[in-house]
Amino acid sequence: MTLLRLAATAALAALLVPAAASSSAQEMRPYKATCTAIPEDPLSPVVRATGSCQATHFGRDTFVAEHAVVPTGPPDASGLLPVAVLGGRSTHVAANGDELHSAYSGTGTVDLATGRIEFELEGHYTGGTGRFEGASGATRLVGVVEDGVARYREEGSITY
Repeated sequence: MTLLRLAATAALAALLVPAAASSSAQEMRPYKATCTAIPEDPLSPVVRATGSCQATHFGRDTFVAEHAVVPTGPPDASGLLPVAVLGGRSTHVAANGDELHSAYSGTGTVDLATGRIEFELEGHYTGGTGRFEGASGATRLVGVVEDGVARYREEGSITY
């Protein structure tokens, strides 16, 4: 009888181990953030920015980002210069030190009279550290740069 109980307990334990492991499987979650950044020189061909976001799954985070800006045509009659944002890379760091990495690109316009920049970017999560190791997903960023400050909203989904 003891041998039978021991076998039953071992069989039950074997069934529970895969169930426990599957509970830590990656899961897709909605992601939203409101961010502010300070670009070192927003009109430079290569822009580096540091900032912070209030984001789902992060709370308040900090980040560093860098991308190239390339004009895609002449300014229109109102002085808006169309640009492409290329090769963007960013690293967001949560309060506990976990990192989320992303790549992004998109388009924008620069108002040559005021310096105001409007942009719309598509991003992809490319992994990270801690709970974001192996993270994936996509996001859309829409924002402006005025008076040397970038403000944008981000919305998408993240799997981690």
